[in-house]
Amino acid sequence: MVRDVKVFQAALDNLVRRGSLPANDLSLSHAENWVAALTLTSSQLTAWAYQAKGYSIKQLTSIVMTVGINAGSMRKKEQQELIALLQDQASLAHA
Repeated sequence: MVRDVKVFQAALDNLVRRGSLPANDLSLSHAENWVAALTLTSSQLTAWAYQAKGYSIKQLTSIVMTVGINAGSMRKKEQQELIALLQDQASLAHA
């Protein structure tokens, strides 16, 4: 998936250079970081999610759900606590 993101970024960069697309907000490093987070352990994910900026609560929750209990690396309680932490962060960021 990471390679797919890089190929997509190269295609977007090419379209921007040719003037086919506007240059604003087309960087996929944001998406690449999100995809890379899918490979983290539960403890690494907790640290990453706490520092993650610019991701919606839905995006962060989906990572927790994918990496968490569904993958067997987190207990349900840990997963729920991390999602609650993310929701608190999201509400503080919008306050």
